[in-house]
Amino acid sequence: MTNVVKQLRCNLRDNSIDVRPEWMLIKEFTKQLFDRLPTVKPVNLDNLKECGELFKYDYSWDKATAKKPKALNTHELFERAAKSENKEEAYELEPTIYDDPVMIELIEQNKADIFSTDSIIAAIMCSTSSNYSWDIEIRKFDNKIFIDKRADELDQNILNFNTVCETSLDHQPYDDASINGIKQLMVESKIVSNAWIQQCQNPDVLTKIDLDEENPFREDPEQRVTPQGYIYKIWKLQDANEQEGTKEKRICIRCKVHTHTGKLKENGEKELMNVYSFNEHSIERTNWRSQIDSSLIACLNREIADNSFKAKRWLIESLLSEVDLIKFGFVTRKNMNDASKHIVVGTHTVKTNMWAKEMGVVMEKKWNILRHVIEHIENHEVIKESPEEGKENGDRNGQ
Repeated sequence: MTNVVKQLRCNLRDNSIDVRPEWMLIKEFTKQLFDRLPTVKPVNLDNLKECGELFKYDYSWDKATAKKPKALNTHELFERAAKSENKEEAYELEPTIYDDPVMIELIEQNKADIFSTDSIIAAIMCSTSSNYSWDIEIRKFDNKIFIDKRADELDQNILNFNTVCETSLDHQPYDDASINGIKQLMVESKIVSNAWIQQCQNPDVLTKIDLDEENPFREDPEQRVTPQGYIYKIWKLQDANEQEGTKEKRICIRCKVHTHTGKLKENGEKELMNVYSFNEHSIERTNWRSQIDSSLIACLNREIADNSFKAKRWLIESLLSEVDLIKFGFVTRKNMNDASKHIVVGTHTVKTNMWAKEMGVVMEKKWNILRHVIEHIENHEVIKESPEEGKENGDRNGQ
C-alpha cells in the first residue's frame, strides 16, 4: 500500500511542463533565499481603469447551516462543461493579459513596464507554500515584461483551477480517475467557485454599482460572464537611480473585486468584499454536517492548513485588490458519491488586513520576492515551481 501511495504522489509532482534538453537553468529560487530578502514597500500610484460591475452580497447565504443548508446550483455548470468543447468558456477560466482589450490599451499607452494579473502575481508571491508543480511564462519585448500563465494546455494548468488538500499531511487526494482524484477535485472546486461567486450576489440592479467602463470580457449582451469588477492598478516597484544605473519600474496588475456589502466605510467609500469557497468531498476527512454548526472556526482552520497555497493566493489577491473583507462559503456535496450537486452549510467573514496578520503574510516581503524574480528576467523564460518531494522552491528555465 505504501508503494502505491508513493507512486501516486510522485505522479502528482511531475513537472507541469516538459523541460527541454536545450533549456538552461538560469536561476534557482529557494525558500531560504526568499526568507532572507529584506522588505520593500512599492508605491501604489493609481487605479488606471475600473471596469465591470459590482452586485451587493446576498446576505441570505449567511443563514445557511448544516441543519438548514442552502442549495448551490452547480449541476447546470457541470452539464455545460461536459458538453462544451471550449474548456476556457466551460470552466470560465481567467483570460490572459493578451486576451484583455483594456490591458492591451494600457500596454500601447506605455502605462507601465511590467504587466500581469493578481492571480499570477499571488502565485509567485506565495510559491513556497505550493507542493504541486506549476509554471508561468514570462515574455520580454521592447523593454516591457509580460507575466502570465501559458496559453496552451489551459485545462491542464493548475493555476487555472483550485487545488484541493494540496498541503494536507494525512488526506492528500490520489491521482486516479475517481471523482475524488486530484484533477477531478480541481475541476469540481473551480466549478463550485464559479457558482459561489455568481450566486452569492444579489441580482437587484438597484444595489448594483456600475464601474467606469463595462466588463472588458463581455463581447455581447447575451454572453455569459461572471459579474465582477476589474481594477487595473499600477505600482512603482523601484525608483530610478543614475548612480546605480537602475531605471524606474512600474507594474500594472489586473485585480478582481467580486462584490460589495452595501455598507459605507468611514471615508464614505463602499465596503468591498471578495468571496471564496472551500468544498468538502469526503466525510472520512471532515464531516461538516455534524461539526460546522458548533465548530466553524475549527473547520476553517483545518481548511486553511490543508490548502495553504490556495488560501494564501486568495489572501494576496484580496490585498492587491484592496478589498475590505473576505467571505468564505463552506460547500459540500449533497451526496458524497455525486460531485455535481452541492449545498452551502455555512459562511464566515474575515477582515482582509487582520487575516493577513493572523496568517503571517507581510506584503512588504512578498513584494520583494516579486521584485527579486523580475530582476533576473532576461528574455523569454519559464518559471517552474519545483515538484520535488520536500523541496519548496521554484526553478527558472530560460528558453
